[in-house]
Amino acid sequence: MHPVLALFERNAWANRELLRACASLDPSLLDVAAPGTFGAVGPTLAHVVRGEQDFLQRLTGEEPDEWIFPQRAPGLDRLAVLAEEGGERMRAILAAGPDPDGVVWEEWQGRREGIAVWVILVQHVHHGDDHRAHVGTALGTAGIEPPNLSVRGFLATGPAPPEGVAAGAWADALLPRYLGHSAWATHALLEHCLGLGDVALAATTPGTYGTLHETLTHLLDADGDYLGRLTGAESALLEGAADPDVLRQCEQRSREGWRAYLESGPDHERLAASGARGAPAWALVAQAVHHANEHRAHACSVLGAHGLPLPDLDGWAYGVAEGGLSA
Repeated sequence: MHPVLALFERNAWANRELLRACASLDPSLLDVAAPGTFGAVGPTLAHVVRGEQDFLQRLTGEEPDEWIFPQRAPGLDRLAVLAEEGGERMRAILAAGPDPDGVVWEEWQGRREGIAVWVILVQHVHHGDDHRAHVGTALGTAGIEPPNLSVRGFLATGPAPPEGVAAGAWADALLPRYLGHSAWATHALLEHCLGLGDVALAATTPGTYGTLHETLTHLLDADGDYLGRLTGAESALLEGAADPDVLRQCEQRSREGWRAYLESGPDHERLAASGARGAPAWALVAQAVHHANEHRAHACSVLGAHGLPLPDLDGWAYGVAEGGLSA
């Protein structure tokens, strides 16, 4: 499977799994919120599915049969149906072979704005990961173990490329955008957090990975590990709260390493070292994107819980940085 297809298929699967898990909880838990996140569990789940409706409307110009409105969001069973419909609509877009560099024009604050298709597709994946992490943080705060939404969990279901969807040149053109966003966002987060000082780095909040410093260390350690498994290069093990200079060096090495990996023309089906059995290369690439999205969300939840300034790390901000939005 191509990593880009995996990102979208895993996104649909993660929505399904999280909605199913939350539907089995005491309904009162849907009102649970955690500091530094989007809000309560129920509204956050509705926001995830509504966000995907927005992205699909931008890409196709077509509105869904049933919009989700925050003031009167449907129950989780109905949200699950709407999420599945959104997944099918996205598969149809991918089956048609989207033009990543195509431009969607819309009115925004009284002016006409162009958005590159790749920006919307990057934001689609990031948005889901970001807010599902918020739900996981809220559940963790309430003492509930959130479901395993990692690519390893997805891989255990025996996924296959969706029928009728072939990953052509469009998918190869999109993959550097996903890895580019991840590298850009990690760099921005790292510099932002290191600039806040030691007190901020020692901060934490329930339901996240650990302290801000530990989260940054883990994020960069895992990123280097995924890359090392794909390329055979050695990666230095980072534990605890690594020295800031070490974190910066690892971040730069990973950024350059992912660029070189893409330039090598990788075989996405090749079995790479990953645990006892190994995993196809596509799964490690998709997991690298997902894992970074999730832990950047954790880091931002820590910042938000302590009233600290937040960096803008989403696909829209990356699109601005890369010239993917224009007036």
